Amino acid sequence: MINLLFLDIDGVINTPIPQIKGDTITKPTLFNYDGIANRQALLLISYLCAKYNLSIVISSSWRKYVELSSLSKLLYKNGLHVSVPIIGKTPVYDYEKRGVEIREYLLENPKYNEYYIIDDDGDFLDDQKDHLIQTNCYNGFTFSDYMEFENLIKQIRRTKKMENSRSVLTVEGSKTTLEQYIKDKIKILEDFRIPDEDIPMEKFRCCRTFSEVEHIFISTRDQQFSK
Repeated sequence: MINLLFLDIDGVINTPIPQIKGDTITKPTLFNYDGIANRQALLLISYLCAKYNLSIVISSSWRKYVELSSLSKLLYKNGLHVSVPIIGKTPVYDYEKRGVEIREYLLENPKYNEYYIIDDDGDFLDDQKDHLIQTNCYNGFTFSDYMEFENLIKQIRRTKKMENSRSVLTVEGSKTTLEQYIKDKIKILEDFRIPDEDIPMEKFRCCRTFSEVEHIFISTRDQQFSK
């Protein structure tokens, strides 16, 4: 199992810098696809990935215009440590939230342990926001963000440890395993679903905690009842 880091570029590791011409400082602009403007941010992210065994998945819009192999070379050239793996990129769905693209990547690649997101935007699904460090688009990923990320990892791992320690959950006076809990929720959805309405089986299979199962169950149930 691997730990994933969904990484944005503009506003995270590529941030505006002033253009100096003679005695004049012009309006800050972003670097183009030939370089990355914030090497300090890449250095901090390298430390994080090495310390917490994170593999990078590119979620930036750059993935639409630059091949992953070329993008990887660019990141390594501009300060990302060569030991940090860049293993893929999220699918592109025009006019969709970036969170939808991340969700689809996770469904297509379920063999992961944890995931985190660094981005300057906030267009993510509700259950993903607890995994997000949102940067200031002008400052990029700073040391303050680094410390916040460390606290986020510790919090998620502490919560996960508590969940894993509970091998069973007490429901209405009886004990049930996570697997049985999922089966029970799916059975309820099947009993009340509209004919030909799909139940998100893959989403349930990706669940690692009771709370994740409950979240998917409630959202699916509400969608069914609203039709």
